[in-house]
Amino acid sequence: MNFLSHFALSYPHSDRMLGNILADLHTHTELQSYPEGVLKGVEMHQFIDGFTDSHEHFIKMRHYLRPHFDKWSPVILDVFHDYVLANNWSSFSNQDFDIFCESALDIISTQDTHINEPAQGFIQSLVHIRWLHTYRTWDGISRALFRIEARTKGKMNAAPIVEFLKKEEKYLSHGFEAFYTDLQVASDNWVKNNV
Repeated sequence: MNFLSHFALSYPHSDRMLGNILADLHTHTELQSYPEGVLKGVEMHQFIDGFTDSHEHFIKMRHYLRPHFDKWSPVILDVFHDYVLANNWSSFSNQDFDIFCESALDIISTQDTHINEPAQGFIQSLVHIRWLHTYRTWDGISRALFRIEARTKGKMNAAPIVEFLKKEEKYLSHGFEAFYTDLQVASDNWVKNNV
């Protein structure tokens, strides 16, 4: 799952939210300098990713994408799943989507002084451009994919991915609600047993 999902599943616990994001921004060694609460967030992130990767919905969609996008299929699905979550938010949360995004970004911004480089610049950007809000739009998803293309130095070509996702949106979204409900339950149980 991508940033919106990790925030949603760890909200409103600031340390766990921060750890869920930093897990993708630091090496294992760099993460060891953070406090225990943040490291629990890193563990939660790893649990969420493992659960997602082994869920039948994700496996089916990954196999569907693989002939077109090969090794980038899981990355593409992570971003696309945040788009589906953002556009079906009311099925999973009683909180207004925009209010949630503002609250989540406010929580993360208060952690700014505790964040090591280079993650600090990324978090500042996430907050400044109100990144979470953009997941509801194709423009936002497109920008997310083009950022990944830039990080891969062009190895992942974003333009055809966006067009493919638009065309296949209905099929790729099928089964998401059951999957995400399973993920919410599993994440809640993980917190009860590990925090």
